[in-house]
Amino acid sequence: MAKLKDIALKAGVSITTVSRVLSDDKTLNVPDKTKVKIRTIAEELGYQKKQRAPSVKKHQQVGIVLWFSQHDEMNDPYFTEIRRGIETMAETCGVQITTVYKSEDMTYDLKPLKDVDGIIAIGKFLAGEIVRFKEISHSIVFVDSTPDARAYESIVIDFRKAVRQVLDFILETRLTPIAYIGGYERVNDKVLYGERRKKFFLEALKKRNLYDEALIETGFFRQKDGYRLMKKILNRKRPALVFCANDSMAQGALLALSEANIKVPEDVSVIGFNDNEQARFFSPPLTTLHVPTKHMGQEALLSLMKRMEHPDIPPVKKLVSTHLVVRNSTRKGA
Repeated sequence: MAKLKDIALKAGVSITTVSRVLSDDKTLNVPDKTKVKIRTIAEELGYQKKQRAPSVKKHQQVGIVLWFSQHDEMNDPYFTEIRRGIETMAETCGVQITTVYKSEDMTYDLKPLKDVDGIIAIGKFLAGEIVRFKEISHSIVFVDSTPDARAYESIVIDFRKAVRQVLDFILETRLTPIAYIGGYERVNDKVLYGERRKKFFLEALKKRNLYDEALIETGFFRQKDGYRLMKKILNRKRPALVFCANDSMAQGALLALSEANIKVPEDVSVIGFNDNEQARFFSPPLTTLHVPTKHMGQEALLSLMKRMEHPDIPPVKKLVSTHLVVRNSTRKGA
């Protein structure tokens, strides 16, 4: 099992700094970049912090509601890693977990949650669905969405800063033209959510006169959609760089480029988003934005336990920091 000194050695900082960062010491004066680096190394090494759980009653029960089916979960490891983070922390804290997935008919069977003390809702939910959650428990924490910051605790990615990191890297490469493959998220058969990466990224491209409508495509967050959309773009115009909204789509884009005999990164650079466990094993290994998904899950459970103990405290929206991991799917321009 990894120790503080292992993390300190790899991060190039003192053991004390590592301990204070992992303990969320607000008085520590080090750059955010260093904090993110330490947390990332800790996650990569499998470090398990000994955490003191909030004082809760024995046999605390928590329900997890996921906004997709078990079959859909296999298409995007992002949500799987969040769930695993919750489960790991639950084991540490002695909390019992009951998990509910969305049914194939786009509804939820919430009967297994009738005895839970609180709920962690992962994904995006309709107002009527949230009302049903509140009928079970008023202690609710949302992950990956903030339906109402005044009423509910939430753990979300700071998408604006995340996209800024990607854009800064892209501008450094000086590679143009730039393509974007984005994703929709389906709540039910009638409701689709656009994603925030696309909004921020395209706004930035337009501001710098780098936007090209022929190089923008949107599908679902699946490998096959990344493959299909990359082919559509190539039929119109070849980009020098492609930014994909998640790693699954990036993997599909890599396959489409390979089939077209387009070399990565010599001819086209590819960037993903999430840094899932498979990204480093893509061909070539994928440059991608690292999102600490397990940490998001762990924070969600700790936030929920605190809320169950102190139900009257104001809700907090927690923004999760990210950083870019540069691998062999990108190059610098001339």
